[in-house]
Amino acid sequence: MDTDNTERYPRLQSMSQITTIRFAALTMTVVLAAIMLPGVVHADDEPEPRGVVVTVGEGDGAVALEAAREAGGAVWRPAAITAVAPPPVPGPDAAVEALRGFYLDADFLRCLSQLSDRTLDRTALLSNGHLDAAAAVGIYGGACALGAADTDLAASLLREVAVAELPATAALEVVSPDVQRVAEEERRAIAEADRVTVRVTSQPAGAAVAVDGGGRRCAATPCELSLTPGEHVFVVEALGFARRTERRDMREDASLELALDPAPSDVVTNQLAHALGREVPPDDALFVRAASRAFGARLVVLSFERGGRHHAALYDRASGHIVAEASVADDEGPEVAVGSVVNEWRGQTESTPFYQHPLFWIATVGAAIAAGVIVFLVVAPPDPRHDIVFGN
Repeated sequence: MDTDNTERYPRLQSMSQITTIRFAALTMTVVLAAIMLPGVVHADDEPEPRGVVVTVGEGDGAVALEAAREAGGAVWRPAAITAVAPPPVPGPDAAVEALRGFYLDADFLRCLSQLSDRTLDRTALLSNGHLDAAAAVGIYGGACALGAADTDLAASLLREVAVAELPATAALEVVSPDVQRVAEEERRAIAEADRVTVRVTSQPAGAAVAVDGGGRRCAATPCELSLTPGEHVFVVEALGFARRTERRDMREDASLELALDPAPSDVVTNQLAHALGREVPPDDALFVRAASRAFGARLVVLSFERGGRHHAALYDRASGHIVAEASVADDEGPEVAVGSVVNEWRGQTESTPFYQHPLFWIATVGAAIAAGVIVFLVVAPPDPRHDIVFGN
C-alpha cells in the first residue's frame, strides 16, 4: 500500500500543476479580452455622424464641400444661407387715421367701435414695434371715451399709454385740453409710483427680450428689467425657436419664466437669413446652434468670408459648442479653412486604437507577470528534505 501511495502522489501533484497553469492562462486571456473587446466593438459599430457644410453668402460651396468630404469623419452634404433684410411689418396707418377722423368728427360711439379692429390691438401693435400707432390708439381711444362720458374707460386707455411709456406727443397735440389733462394725471401717477423689478428667464437661455415694443429690452436672458407698475407686453425671441408674446400685469417685483417652442426648419432657415441681414456674425454660438436645427445635422461647418479672409467654424451638437475654428488668407481658399476645422474635430473626437493605449500594455504586462509568478510557484521543485535518523 505504501508503494501505491508513493506512485500516486507525484502523478496527483503533476495534474494539479497542469490545472493551475491552465487557470493562469485562462485568467490572462480573460483580462486581455476585457481590455480589447470594448475598443473593437466601439470601432466597428459606431456609424458616421451626419454633417452639413453651410456656405454663407457668395462663397464657393463646391470646394468647401469637397474639402470636408476629403477630411472625412462624417457624411457631409451642402447647404447655403444668404443674408436677407427682415421684411417690415405693415403698420395700421389707415385704421389709426380712421380712428382720428371719428374723434375729430365727434362721432365718439363709432370711434369706440373702431377700437375692436384687430389691427388696432394693443398687444399686436407693441409686439410688432409700432410704438407710435399704439400711442395714437390709446390717446384717440381715451379721447373718444371721454367724449362719450365714459371716464373710467378713458382713464384706463390713457393709463396704458403711460405704463408703456409710449411717445404720445403727436397724438396729444390733436386732442382737447381735457384729454391732455387726464393723460398728464395718469402719466404723473405712474411716474411717481415705485418701479418694479422683473427677472426674466427663458428656456433656452440667451433669448432676447423686448418689452412694450422695445422701449426696454435685454439682449440675452437671464436678465432683470425695471418697469412701471401695470400691464406690459413681453416678446421673447431666440434663433431656432418660435417667437413668444406674453401680456402680463406686473404690480410688484417678480420672476417671469418663459419657455420657447422649437420652430420648424423652414422658419429657422428664414430666421438665419434675417439674422445675417442684421449683421449677426455667422460664427455666433446661437447662430450655429440654430443652423444645426435648421439642417437636421449633428455637425455644422460654416464657411464664410470676413475682413478679406476665409473663415470656417465647426459646431458639434453632441457638445453644444463650436469645437474648431480656422481663418486663412484669401489666396488659400475656403477649402483650406474647412479642411482644417474638420481635421481638428476628428483629432478631438476619434478614439485611439486600443492597442495604442498605455493602459492596454500595462494590463498585458501585469497579467503576464502574474501568470508567470503563479506558474513558477506551482512548478518550482520543493526544497530538499533532510531527515536525521538516530539509531538505538
